Amino acid sequence: MAATELDNVSAMLEWQFKTIWDTYGRGDHDDAEQMAAELLMEPRLSDFHQAGMHLLLSMSPIDYIHHGNEAVRLYQSVLNETIEMSPKQRATIERMLNDAKISLEQGRADKAAILRNIEKLIASGKTMKDLQDENIREMHAQLELDLVAAGSRSDAHDTEKAPVADREAIRPSTSLPETVSQSTGVGRSQSTALTEIDIDFDDNSSLPDINQK
Repeated sequence: MAATELDNVSAMLEWQFKTIWDTYGRGDHDDAEQMAAELLMEPRLSDFHQAGMHLLLSMSPIDYIHHGNEAVRLYQSVLNETIEMSPKQRATIERMLNDAKISLEQGRADKAAILRNIEKLIASGKTMKDLQDENIREMHAQLELDLVAAGSRSDAHDTEKAPVADREAIRPSTSLPETVSQSTGVGRSQSTALTEIDIDFDDNSSLPDINQK
């Protein structure tokens, strides 16, 4: 691949990377997570940028431990294998590695809590199907309430489009097992482990200039 073409690809991927974090920072978590998963399928994505997408997905309700492990592994790999790195770049990656470790630790704690709760529910006589059915009913009931609320807002402001129910309106119950969460898309609410994470990758920030694969 010619140098100019490689530079163009690198610039495009970094723009996507920043856009995804900007989207997440605005609270559009579902969109950001979908875009992150899609960007991870790009074979030319650098280890640094892969790590960032895994870090974002480690705060999601699905496969969060896998993504946390990958984020830690990739950030550590960048630190160990990148020779030319400024002190500022190294500090940035070390900070992100620490954030990834925090997210992974929170993910493990969440999973342990889920497993403890499911053991209690199973001991009380419930089956996995019972739990899944109850979870679906709760989601539908909450969605109906949100739609009614959205309709009321629309009636009150008929010149404006009523907003759809936001991500936090349907908050998954951590009493459900991860196996249920994997099949229904819920089971762990959005992680709050990284509320202090610096995700403001604006044009003035200094992202490590790690070459693409």
